Amino acid sequence: PGPTGPRTTVERTGPVSYRYRITGATAPYWLVLGQSWNDGWTARTSDGVDLGRPVLVNGYANGWAMDRRGDLGDVVVDVTWAPQRTVWVALAASALGVLLCCWFVVRPPALGAARPRRRSRPPTMTPTLVGPLATDGTPTGVPVALATAVGCGAAAGLVMPWWAAVVLAVLTAVALAVRSGQVLLRAAAVLVLAAATGWIVLTQFRVGARVDFEWMRPFEPAHAPPLLAVALLVVDPLVETLRTRDGQRRGRSQTAKSTSVDGSIRSVRKNSSSVIPD
Repeated sequence: PGPTGPRTTVERTGPVSYRYRITGATAPYWLVLGQSWNDGWTARTSDGVDLGRPVLVNGYANGWAMDRRGDLGDVVVDVTWAPQRTVWVALAASALGVLLCCWFVVRPPALGAARPRRRSRPPTMTPTLVGPLATDGTPTGVPVALATAVGCGAAAGLVMPWWAAVVLAVLTAVALAVRSGQVLLRAAAVLVLAAATGWIVLTQFRVGARVDFEWMRPFEPAHAPPLLAVALLVVDPLVETLRTRDGQRRGRSQTAKSTSVDGSIRSVRKNSSSVIPD
């Protein structure tokens, strides 16, 4: 076995900063930060010595070699995410911009400024509540449903497992071709997400996984269902648009046919009234 490492305690001194207290170091060692590797992490000892760029350790973490003579014994190291300073400045500028916009909205008009003319108000629109069991338009034809389902399934297959893409394609075809298919599409999205959430909670109680960098490993099977639920919600507006457009097209076609039939009846009546018996 290798030599025993020094005693280390870690204190979180801020949202993106840590303080390492190392005591009893008798040989060179590695100081490791268990965060994804990035050049933005900086490490500096309490006497102001910069430890330089982090090195990739354990395939993902940040590490600094503590092999200087001053690193032996007791030492304090402050590790900070330096790019966060730019983020704080950007957030402060955004907050200032919001306050400035609010001031422009509520500020009194300047003296001598012409008052804006009153514009006629647009007609009021009354919102209509739509229940989850409501459907839009009419079912599309089978060719449109199949083509849309294949396209959605192929696109989903790029970001999710094949079985989830197949389920998405089947539900999309049903939602387009069946009168109440939209209800099934929405219900499936809710049920899939609820099932994944419940499985994660039950697994956590059953396994008792520790909250660390390996916490997500037992829950890998629950990664695809939420993606499927989101994809179903994204497909729903597309289904609504296609069903509504198909219903409007059929409505115009029926109106044109009824107008043509009505014109033919009027023509027949006119011709029959012009016939005079002998």
